[in-house]
Amino acid sequence: MIAKSPEFSSSIKRFMAEKVAAIFPYLGVAHLDANAISRDPEQVARYVNDKLNYTGKVQVRMACQLYQIQHAAIQCFPNIDFTFLVIHGSGDRLCNVEGSKLLHEQAKSTNKTIKIFENGYHELIHDIDGYDQRFLDDIKQWLNERIAT
Repeated sequence: MIAKSPEFSSSIKRFMAEKVAAIFPYLGVAHLDANAISRDPEQVARYVNDKLNYTGKVQVRMACQLYQIQHAAIQCFPNIDFTFLVIHGSGDRLCNVEGSKLLHEQAKSTNKTIKIFENGYHELIHDIDGYDQRFLDDIKQWLNERIAT
């Protein structure tokens, strides 16, 4: 889910990134570790070898745009009043779990659920320790509870 990155936390860093992005938009500034996808080495290998996955550095322009989108989305959280389920792994190093917690906390919906999988990585559906099945079971249970009412 969306949470502000510590790397972009200061206004000076954001200002400098915007200036650099205007001149060198494709400059690679951050490498995303493919090992953060899953604790299952086979799933990481599948991800890395999939030609449809971009595994290069995050470009500075993309980083700036992602920050702007995150900022805009967070401003909308208090207006969310529909039913939703958020599932996140506490070990996710690609998307900060605090963003999911913030969404759940700030949304005005009265029918909202958050489920945090302890030590779960980014792709819970491809994680180990039975998280893949627990992930699917939690979604099924959540849906069945709402269909029944």
